[in-house]
Amino acid sequence: MINKKVAAWLVIGTAVIFALAVARAFGIPTAGNRPNSVGVSETYQSPVTYLFDLPIDGQILDDRYTNIRFKPYATVALYDQTVLFCGDVTGQFDGKTGPVVVTYYTQASGRHDGIGCHDLVSVFTVGQ
Repeated sequence: MINKKVAAWLVIGTAVIFALAVARAFGIPTAGNRPNSVGVSETYQSPVTYLFDLPIDGQILDDRYTNIRFKPYATVALYDQTVLFCGDVTGQFDGKTGPVVVTYYTQASGRHDGIGCHDLVSVFTVGQ
């Protein structure tokens, strides 16, 4: 019969060897440098945000910012969201009725009272 201490050391030794083998298998990088100029892993994220909304209210703040309230298309009636745009962008909304697709830069380019304002890229009407 095997002594209990010897059996315990065999179990512990086997567990340690297994753990080291698993750590080595998952810890080794699979490839060399990435195929870009810096050689690092890099993901692309679009710099713009798209909204498919119905504009329901807006106001110009300090003649330099436009605050527009939107009701996102096909959401519950009580839900709305507000976006602060840099500059007076009301001209891009003139004559547009119904749902629109609004495109703006996700990263804020300015601030009004500590709230980031965004640069508007485009406003398109959506045909029914």
